[in-house]
Amino acid sequence: TSGGIASTNRNSFVWKYSDVIKGALSIDFDTRGNILVSGALNGVYYIKQNGELKILDEFHAIRAWDIMYNETHQCFYLATSNGMYRFDGAKIKKFNINSPSGTELSTVAGVNPDFIYIGTFGRGLIEYSLADSSHRFFNSSNGLASNTIFFIKDESEGIWLGTEKGIDYVFKDHGKMGNRVVHYGVQDGL
Repeated sequence: TSGGIASTNRNSFVWKYSDVIKGALSIDFDTRGNILVSGALNGVYYIKQNGELKILDEFHAIRAWDIMYNETHQCFYLATSNGMYRFDGAKIKKFNINSPSGTELSTVAGVNPDFIYIGTFGRGLIEYSLADSSHRFFNSSNGLASNTIFFIKDESEGIWLGTEKGIDYVFKDHGKMGNRVVHYGVQDGL
């Protein structure tokens, strides 16, 4: 959005927090009704169930491109211009992902409680283990159409990736990323 966040019901559409949140890139909700919003002009905002708004100062100069809530671990994961973060409603933790310097993360998703998938601008896809912090990289050298990932839709059998060269579907092998990739591009009607 370009004017805060909007709340709707059957009969009305109301802008909220537009004096603080000038635009929103991503939003997700935890199981208690709390909300985490990434601002279009940098910044991350935590809105508690009671309506209290908290600006997370750690992100004042960082763009959070995508937010995902993980019910198993009861926390939010943030893909940012400065790496991967975890926020549990109280504490913020930066992940140590051994990626090339300057890797900007674009999106995050995960249905498996043990893994999250992280898209990047120009470096491909990262499969990150929440159990032991290990991670694997997937990019154009091992089957993806592009190293820029705009969205991830994680399903039990595979992962859909929106790239600058179309859509990739990566089949999983025993719950992890496999090596079989199907590309859908202009030739397929996209």
